[in-house]
Amino acid sequence: MRIDHLGVEEFASGEHRGKDIESIDGESLLLRGGSRTGKTLTFNAIIYNLLGARETIDVAAGRQNKVKIGFTDGTSFYRGTPEAEFDDGDEVFSGSIASEKFADHLGDTELVKSHFVHSHIGKMPLDDLSRSKRISLIRSVTNIELERRLTRFKNAEAELLPTL
Repeated sequence: MRIDHLGVEEFASGEHRGKDIESIDGESLLLRGGSRTGKTLTFNAIIYNLLGARETIDVAAGRQNKVKIGFTDGTSFYRGTPEAEFDDGDEVFSGSIASEKFADHLGDTELVKSHFVHSHIGKMPLDDLSRSKRISLIRSVTNIELERRLTRFKNAEAELLPTL
């Protein structure tokens, strides 16, 4: 599941309005521009939609937020006023049920956080991880089979060590 399109009707107490990015089609997205052009606010709007207001970086998310993301698997999630809405392709859920269903659909939030590279280097999610966990996470994103094999070897080694 990757982002297909983004719609920001309002975010951060009205500072960011009317941003639609169509046809992302699951590709990487680079936000660039001059100062005060909405790069960080767009970045935070995406994080707000996916992970909630607590995960945004250096912004007060506000109370009138309206951010919708559509995904390549045909699902979409709207977080904002008046309440969340999750469309799983078959059924539309609202309120806290929508948030729960979307969180389940999204999966490992730590893995999701690791996909965002922000200019505030000291606040990047990877900074909170130890070196070995950071390497393991990068391997799990880039080469999941290698990470599985290494995990099996580490588990086998841990089981053998107490017996030696």
